[in-house]
Amino acid sequence: MSDKSTHTSTLQKNIISYYDSTRLDYRVLWANKKNRAIHFGYYDEKHASHSEALENMNRVMAREVGITSSDRVLDAGCGQGGSALWLAEKIGCYVVGVTLVPHQVEVARIEAKKRNLEGKLFFDIKDYSDTGLNDEDFSVILACESVCHSKIK
Repeated sequence: MSDKSTHTSTLQKNIISYYDSTRLDYRVLWANKKNRAIHFGYYDEKHASHSEALENMNRVMAREVGITSSDRVLDAGCGQGGSALWLAEKIGCYVVGVTLVPHQVEVARIEAKKRNLEGKLFFDIKDYSDTGLNDEDFSVILACESVCHSKIK
């Protein structure tokens, strides 16, 4: 095993361990039933509460990139699927969400089913720096507050 693959494996394990050990914290202090996002949100003069800021972050990202219902989006480091769920629900685009953390994929899939969005979303356990997916399959790639977990090549 090369030093590079050892580092990657250790990095991946550390990311999974972090989200496993903070799962309850995010559930109790951060996420809410409406928006499964675990990012910080985007606060402005109209969106002052954490819940509003979480939804506003999705709105701002989608607007700035120009996401439409015909787009296919890769949510790189999707967490519990908060942004992916919002995009599929509010804009109607197809979203693939990937994360290293198995319990996050499980939550995202359950939430997609509850919202009847299964045909608009797909969640998988993958490293977003090496998904095995074709770049050409996506018109937009988002990485909302997940870049801090990326590895340098």
